[in-house]
Amino acid sequence: MANFPRAESKIQHLAHEIVAGLEIHTDLYPSPPVSAKDLDKVLAAYTDAADAATELQAKAEHATATKDEALQTLMDDMKMVRGMRRTRPITTTPA
Repeated sequence: MANFPRAESKIQHLAHEIVAGLEIHTDLYPSPPVSAKDLDKVLAAYTDAADAATELQAKAEHATATKDEALQTLMDDMKMVRGMRRTRPITTTPA
């Protein structure tokens, strides 16, 4: 007996195969514990959730890259100000 897959893509593929098998072979599986229709609904819900997670992950990666760029610009500007300090002192009170 084969092992149940662990990779999400393989699980999803197996679910498609099971749904198709249940629909084609109603003579072999007249009353399965989960109907092909119900399994297909759960598979669709998983697919929607996986697609949403992928989209949100891409947005998060983009937001992180944007944040990192802004942080680098901030640090570069701070270093330029720090370099000015060597020629004249920076004060926090008005002169």
